[in-house]
Amino acid sequence: MAPTRPPRRRAGRPPAEGGPATSRASLLAVAARQIGLHGFARTTFRGIAAEAGVSYGTVQHHFPTKQQLWSAIVEEVLLPAHRASPPVSTEQDIRRVLTETVRARVEAAVLRPGLSAAILTDRSPGAEERLREIAAALQGEREMDLAGIRMLIAAGQLRDVDELAFMAVMGIALTTLSSAKPAMATFIGVDMDDPASRERLASGIADLLLHGLLPR
Repeated sequence: MAPTRPPRRRAGRPPAEGGPATSRASLLAVAARQIGLHGFARTTFRGIAAEAGVSYGTVQHHFPTKQQLWSAIVEEVLLPAHRASPPVSTEQDIRRVLTETVRARVEAAVLRPGLSAAILTDRSPGAEERLREIAAALQGEREMDLAGIRMLIAAGQLRDVDELAFMAVMGIALTTLSSAKPAMATFIGVDMDDPASRERLASGIADLLLHGLLPR
């Protein structure tokens, strides 16, 4: 009887130490990184498979279509980053809550570098539909954030600010600046890979949002 041959491994990059990234969460992390680097249109299942060290079929097993991959990124990568923020109440120290909120968003941006910027600058076919999907998914969180701002204004813990302007400034600060690691390092001298630098950035952004630039 002929000797039994070991099963042939499918073509692809050898798996990293500790085994291939075959889990759904690991593949989503790779996909988010690829989109952050190359944009949605240029991100492919083959590129994800190559970086993860698995077959094309493994990626397609978890995400049969690219649209399903995108929806999974929205639900399992982007939404948790927003939900990591602590709830707001008038009984809490507002400075601490705001600082923790900024810190959570900065940490999320470091874990998925460039993803937010890639989404905001996407001009490829279907970009508007993908943005609408994100907006719909974040609607509940946005309404809670606005309700929290209104509650704090009514309680006298915040001055009467324009809610949408506050949300816009916070969004720009946290999705654009904190995710652009090379630019932050080159132009501002902030090393986003350094925990102390990220803490300083989070505290500083929270301070500006709370107090502005005028003398207290």
